[in-house]
Amino acid sequence: MTLSEIRLRARAQTGDRCATDADDDALINAYVNEAQLLLYGEYAPEETQALSGDGDVSALPEAYHGALADYGSYRLLGNSGLGAQQRSQYYHMRFELAQMQLRRHFERRAARTRLGNKFN
Repeated sequence: MTLSEIRLRARAQTGDRCATDADDDALINAYVNEAQLLLYGEYAPEETQALSGDGDVSALPEAYHGALADYGSYRLLGNSGLGAQQRSQYYHMRFELAQMQLRRHFERRAARTRLGNKFN
């Protein structure tokens, strides 16, 4: 997903709580980059580059691009009223689930490499 697609998804998940203002775009971009660091920064900090242009694509595996939008939705809704804050917890749980799955993915990959080098 490109950054613009991630922003559109975050807007749709929040029920278009925010209009298409440049300020809101900058806010969503900041949340997406924060999510990318949380997901990928621990395992490959050198590959984690901030997304800024509409056509930029995250270095994360494609299956986890939706988690970036989920985190953006969580943070956007968390800044709103009580009902929106309760809805934001759903997106936070989805993000944390993706975070756990990605952690297992990297741990399995590291274990294969470690054992492969030991016995080859």
